Amino acid sequence: MINRIYLKDFLSFREVDLEIKKGLVVFTGPSGAGKSVLMQSILSLFGISDSKASLGEIAISNLNIVDDSFDIEADDDIIIKQIKKDKSRYFLNSQSISKKNLNQFSKKLIKHLHLKDTSDFDSPKLIDFLDSLCIKKFDDFKNLKNDFDDSYCKLQKIKEELKKINEDESKLEDLKEFAKFEIEKISSLNPQIGEYEELNDIKKKL
Repeated sequence: MINRIYLKDFLSFREVDLEIKKGLVVFTGPSGAGKSVLMQSILSLFGISDSKASLGEIAISNLNIVDDSFDIEADDDIIIKQIKKDKSRYFLNSQSISKKNLNQFSKKLIKHLHLKDTSDFDSPKLIDFLDSLCIKKFDDFKNLKNDFDDSYCKLQKIKEELKKINEDESKLEDLKEFAKFEIEKISSLNPQIGEYEELNDIKKKL
């Protein structure tokens, strides 16, 4: 989780020092208060957007991430720092890192959801993530989820069976129409003596 966010000289923010508590954090305020600017500043510290702050720092803990290239072990705290003078420079636990590599590394840390692309809200991974949170928070949720999963699997199986029945019925109706057409065609021929038995056999087959 994010423990602390520090920003200096980021657009309308001269200096920001936020201590984040565990749980859901909501930023709210009237239009023009700087919510979007603050979100952009947080994203910039993960290399997701361009940085405009002269100094930025974010501290994260309880990640259970292992990365040998940056000497990060499970349960290690992670500190990302950004400094901007002529150009922006990024540091991961005091090691210099490019913006591109920081962006790749950040995919292990965060998931950015936004209104312009709602595909993430349909993602099974997002559902699994929410389920895992609920399992930790509510004692009965795991049993409820297992019951729901079983019921959903049964529903899917029944839907597949119903789909096959409907397809078979549709094929049967087509065959009936075809047979009716062929029978009418045979009847219209007005079979002559000696032809009836042969044509009757064809009719029965149809």
